[in-house]
Amino acid sequence: MWKCAVLVYLVASFVGGDRSDVLIDIEGSSWLQNEHLGEMIDHSFEGSRCCNVFVKGDNRALFRQFIELYGHDYTLGAINRKCYAYFLLAKDPAHLIAGIAKIPTIIALTQILVIVDAEITENSRLFNVSFYKNANVNIISRSGMWSLSEMFLRPRIFKNVVRPSDMRHSRGIVNLEGRQLQVATFYVPPLSYLSTSDNKTVEQVEGEFFSSNNPLEWDGVEVKLFMMMAKRLNFTWMIRKPNGGYRYGRARNSTWEGGMIGQLFRKEVDLAFGGIWFMHDPYRYVNLSVPWYQVSIHFLVPRPQPITNFWALTRPITVHVWIAVVTTVIVQSLHVWVKAWINPKDSEVSPIP
Repeated sequence: MWKCAVLVYLVASFVGGDRSDVLIDIEGSSWLQNEHLGEMIDHSFEGSRCCNVFVKGDNRALFRQFIELYGHDYTLGAINRKCYAYFLLAKDPAHLIAGIAKIPTIIALTQILVIVDAEITENSRLFNVSFYKNANVNIISRSGMWSLSEMFLRPRIFKNVVRPSDMRHSRGIVNLEGRQLQVATFYVPPLSYLSTSDNKTVEQVEGEFFSSNNPLEWDGVEVKLFMMMAKRLNFTWMIRKPNGGYRYGRARNSTWEGGMIGQLFRKEVDLAFGGIWFMHDPYRYVNLSVPWYQVSIHFLVPRPQPITNFWALTRPITVHVWIAVVTTVIVQSLHVWVKAWINPKDSEVSPIP
């Protein structure tokens, strides 16, 4: 009898309760402290206002704890393309890897927080950086915490961190730590005056690299801007000409053929400059920066000269209007004259009585 009473109570609680009542904590409390998990969420999903959630297995305590601490909208078991934050929770790393495969990690804005409700070792497949491409990733397990190095550093590695604050990823101005970037441009004054080049093979790609010692060639508006960026962001560079018969290239079906845009699309170079306009076609294939200048087009026409002759009075009205006015006056005058000639009495003025 008492078993029936307990069953009725549980069913009533499930049907009449709210969302938090549905997530019954079978396994007890979470092994993560609210303070630490909240800090991890803040560092992993900085600026996020929505999240895609993947949960596999019976991890209700951790899931409920995450939802309470996150405090924003989330999508469970599906992907909302407007959200760049992804939370994955499971015990088996294989389930997590299957979820990661569905995430668009090629997008640099992607933020991933993985919680493994088990112990993992450093040779786990979760530490295969090729899964994550350009995404920012933090992994938490019962055996430790790891954070993936910044996407602009090569090679990317997972670093074992001690404090949740170490999981914060760079924002704003970054430090590339002397990384060498492959850059493309060409002779396009006044933006770039580079012209002297030598043939070299870099990373199994043959190209013409600029190598002039003439300081006059290392001039131009965008060359100077690039040098300032290199100094501020702390990176080195090798600058090459665009390959193929095009300077910028052109779109062909689902790919981009030739030119600097093609080199960016094929990841042969990291950066390109030289009069690249912010247009729809290149934007579909590569990431474009914020424009550094705006083009304003003005049309100049000579000021009208004053008209001093007598016929200036006729200028406000077109010739066709003047012809219509003269024709109307003539026709109306003829009409009145003919009418008076046919019936003179109608034109006589009656005397005033």
